Amino acid sequence: MYETLIIKDLVISTVKELNYWSKNQDSLRRRLLVEFRINLALIDMTNWIDISNDFKYYLLKQLQTDAIELAIGFSSNTIFTPIFEYFSFEDENGESSGIIFSQLISKIKALKVIAHIPEELSVNNKALVDIRIKNIKKIILQLLIELEGNKNLKIK
Repeated sequence: MYETLIIKDLVISTVKELNYWSKNQDSLRRRLLVEFRINLALIDMTNWIDISNDFKYYLLKQLQTDAIELAIGFSSNTIFTPIFEYFSFEDENGESSGIIFSQLISKIKALKVIAHIPEELSVNNKALVDIRIKNIKKIILQLLIELEGNKNLKIK
């Protein structure tokens, strides 16, 4: 009897949570778009002519992954699978958006670590920051195209 009540409460709370998230999946989509646009603007500023590495690294430290991490939290094998499918697509290599989101998070976090390397250790820094920035920009543009449906964006 108690097991039945527990299961019933669990099902009711799960349905309520799914209703909440299905109503707010567009909110998460908008949040992702804003985060992508902000990150893209920061990345574009790193290409300004004659900027110092200090300024470039300051900009890179400002890159965010909060919305991406929230979206990836809805990935497969959870009750949120239908919501994650709302964000699902495959890139030209056939990789799912879940993998693309994971790659973007790891690339941004690695770049932020590089940007935090102390001055005295920068002599040993062999990271190709500009190539990393271009790779992140390419992924963000691809995700923007998919989420906005805007084919006018150019991936460079």
